[in-house]
Amino acid sequence: MKVIYSILFALSISIISSVEIEAQSFVSLSTGISMDLNNANHSFYHVPVTLQWKPFKQRHSPFFLEFCYDIPITAKGTGNAFTLNPELPKEVMLQENIRASIFTASIGFRVHLYTNKNNNSFYLNLLPFGVCAQNFVVSYKKYDKQNYEVLNPDVNLKQ
Repeated sequence: MKVIYSILFALSISIISSVEIEAQSFVSLSTGISMDLNNANHSFYHVPVTLQWKPFKQRHSPFFLEFCYDIPITAKGTGNAFTLNPELPKEVMLQENIRASIFTASIGFRVHLYTNKNNNSFYLNLLPFGVCAQNFVVSYKKYDKQNYEVLNPDVNLKQ
């Protein structure tokens, strides 16, 4: 039930914060908040900002281009650092800050479903095809780089 409420909340924020500009073509800007509903306790939070552009003048033209950037909200966690120096503790726990950003560019088609008397419209996006790039930036507080090493299985040590 919590998942359904989270989805409805995200949809309502997205619908409320949509802006439509109509001149030669159609531009829509929307935002909200996103999180991993499958693992809410250990989720990355983002503020997605989406720009959708319909390049054709016709209101019911189905083709669109969409660009989405998820602005990261820093997640806090812990990590371990290790040393071979016998005079120092072998292991220390570090506080880490993780920023996971995502950029997506896609094309697709949309279907007009409903327009009310105030000229508000509801569309369904179909067949989006796109590319996505995700970036993780991890930083550590009070990390002694001279004496300790963070072993991270996500980083290729051969680089």
